[in-house]
Amino acid sequence: MIFKGDLSRYHPADILMFLSHLNSNGILSIIHNDLAITVSFKNGKVADAYSARADEKVLRIFFFRKFINESQLKRLNQLKQETGMSISLILDELKIKKTAAIREILECGIRETLLEYFLLEKGNFNFTDVVIDVDPEAPLYDCQSVALATATQMDEWREIEKNLFSLESRIYPATATPDENMLTAMEKAVIGMADHNRSIRNVVQLMPCLSHTGLKVVQDLYNRNLIRLIPPVEAILEQSDEATQDELFLEFKRAFKKILFSNDTESRLSALTAYCKNYFEEILTFKFRELEVLECSHLKVEKDGAVRQETMQSPYVRMDRDAAFHTVYRSGISYLGNTYDSPLVKDLIDLPDNGECAIIPVGMHQDIAVMLYVVHVGQKNGLGAFHYLELLSWLFSPSAMKLSENTLAAGSGEGGGRQPGAAAKSPSQGADRSAILQLVEKIEELPPMPALVFRILDLLANPDFSMEDLERLIGRDQSLVANLIKVSNSVLYGGVGTVHSLRDALTRLGSRTIKSLVLIHSTRTFFPEAKSGLGSSSRLLWHHSVECGLASQHLAGMLRHSDPSEAFVGGILHDIGKLVVLLQLPEKYRRIQAICHAENADELEIESKILGSDHAAIGEMLMKKWKMPANLRECVQFHHQVRIVNTENLLVPIVACGNWLSHIHSEHAEIRKVKPPEETDFLVERLRLTPQQMETLGKELKESFQNNNVFD
Repeated sequence: MIFKGDLSRYHPADILMFLSHLNSNGILSIIHNDLAITVSFKNGKVADAYSARADEKVLRIFFFRKFINESQLKRLNQLKQETGMSISLILDELKIKKTAAIREILECGIRETLLEYFLLEKGNFNFTDVVIDVDPEAPLYDCQSVALATATQMDEWREIEKNLFSLESRIYPATATPDENMLTAMEKAVIGMADHNRSIRNVVQLMPCLSHTGLKVVQDLYNRNLIRLIPPVEAILEQSDEATQDELFLEFKRAFKKILFSNDTESRLSALTAYCKNYFEEILTFKFRELEVLECSHLKVEKDGAVRQETMQSPYVRMDRDAAFHTVYRSGISYLGNTYDSPLVKDLIDLPDNGECAIIPVGMHQDIAVMLYVVHVGQKNGLGAFHYLELLSWLFSPSAMKLSENTLAAGSGEGGGRQPGAAAKSPSQGADRSAILQLVEKIEELPPMPALVFRILDLLANPDFSMEDLERLIGRDQSLVANLIKVSNSVLYGGVGTVHSLRDALTRLGSRTIKSLVLIHSTRTFFPEAKSGLGSSSRLLWHHSVECGLASQHLAGMLRHSDPSEAFVGGILHDIGKLVVLLQLPEKYRRIQAICHAENADELEIESKILGSDHAAIGEMLMKKWKMPANLRECVQFHHQVRIVNTENLLVPIVACGNWLSHIHSEHAEIRKVKPPEETDFLVERLRLTPQQMETLGKELKESFQNNNVFD
């Protein structure tokens, strides 16, 4: 899994919790200017964290506590410069036993690094699955506890920073000489550095303790008039200009923390409402069961500050009559934009002609969906309460809303989920596309087949394994093939050329990396749980993908295509959009398949009616998100629309024909389908296949499908 992004768009705690929930193993790298931070994960827990500044702290603490002398300090600094290794690794190389006291100091380095990471407001992060060596005696740290503790320290840091004007404020000695007998060692260190007129930032960095502790010492000395501070002019001006923003920002932070660490819908709604009632006059809380409105609570803030709340009992309209509400409900994504003539709201409150509104899907409580609506009238420019509300809305992820059978089915009816004022669009490009995009956005990678994983690992354990055997095994699983090609084209492993085939990916990655990637992905299960009733559906989809890959490879070899293994990959991946639907919307997948088999209906048409898109378009979105090669993307996107593909690219008609051949020669009756003659005739003509070649292909494929034991 490659997970990366811009720090300005993600809260540090969110990233830690995301990786924890995935039970991740690997390294999170954070880069900003000359600052580089790494956080190592083992089974979803923090195993280590490193930055150069934090390592300097560790050395100072070692020296201050007299674990090392001055010459040893210089030696360790020299080793750091020569090797670039952390103090922890250097101690390992020097065979120095890590006692409890030493481990406690090294833990200070981890805590220092995490605070440094949380305080960053800009930069880029990148998480990569890699196998890391972990000291078996070192503790692992729970991500939720780490995130909560570090977020609390971050808040305290920001508050102290404001009280001290700026970390660039200079520290000067007080006019009166303090009694040294009444000072702690850290206080003496700060007062000693005051003679050099250093900045607070520099003093805190030089102190032999955690920076958070050092900053609190500076604040305490300043409050006791034992040091003087001279802030830079720009800090004084900023503080006076932003005085009115402080209260708003603090309210936002309080709400953010409460929402972030709340585990139930009611608590999250309470935190969001508490924020909104300070800045918005009209707040509506809707409760829905499917498309029916069960209740609407109206909270109105009077001009004198009094809050009046009532449950409104006026006749409600169905949710699917309100395009914005319906789209938010189905996609799980908040709507923040201009007010519109809302059928759900207009009879409950007075809507302004020129204003903004927000619809936020708070979550599900049992089978009831809770959504909050607020209206905002006022200045739209600059950072205000409505802008902070948008940031809070990001905490309510689409996964918090459970999409029901009736909800999604209603997409083809009136209301359709269009945004207010949006023009009508074709099914594959309509408002449902936003929901589909969210499904794809949640897919970072697809899990491999567990049984197959064990066979791959057994093969890799043999130092004399054959690359052909490895390619044959891995090629039986579309998700694993996709993951390996995606990783081999990533920045981490990518070379000059783009990898298109499984063989090239295996060559580029090497056996050690392949084993690591297979191990990482083996923690997940490809099949839905047996009790879901979809085990057979997922197996059939897998069988068809493998058969299509084999058929495409046979056909490419017969036509002397430049790379038959690329055709195999195209065949394996051609229906990957179906896998997205199966894993994310299993009930929808089952319904689509049932209709297609019962009515012999066009699969793409049924998918478009029910989902608002089809599996080819969904698969293309995923391939584009993964930055897969253009040839493979086109196989996924156009295997049902070969006529519109550039005549130069024969890979698409090869895979489309392989798809058809795999259907008619499949070992599984449920997979067999008959294509319209005009489609098959076009493919045969396009590829210039003779009747003799078709007969030969049929025999080869039947034998290949029978003898290939991929279905055990």
